[in-house]
Amino acid sequence: MKWAFYREREDESMLNLWTLYKIELVRRKQETALKDEKNLKSSTVNHGDGSVFVRGCITVSANWFLSIKLLTSKYVYLDILKENLNQSAAVLIVSGHYYHQQDNDSKHKSYLVHDWLL
Repeated sequence: MKWAFYREREDESMLNLWTLYKIELVRRKQETALKDEKNLKSSTVNHGDGSVFVRGCITVSANWFLSIKLLTSKYVYLDILKENLNQSAAVLIVSGHYYHQQDNDSKHKSYLVHDWLL
């Protein structure tokens, strides 16, 4: 399985970025140092009554920033996929094959998004 092959070549580091008790996972190539700790962003930043979601694409060869949205619904999530998924894959994936993975959030599991991905 290709995913297992790629999984062996990546490295995860747990770093404490900007907070006292929160641990962040950072993916990088094996045996490479973290180059610029100042530019690392948290996946979710809570401020006031809401949160900001940073969505990105991670591959073995590179990281690709996609978008920042304040409030996300299934329609906004679908727009993010339409605007960025194939474009990011074309730039980052050399072989033309990739796996799109997402968690069990309700907007990710909606029929609207599911039908578009098929």
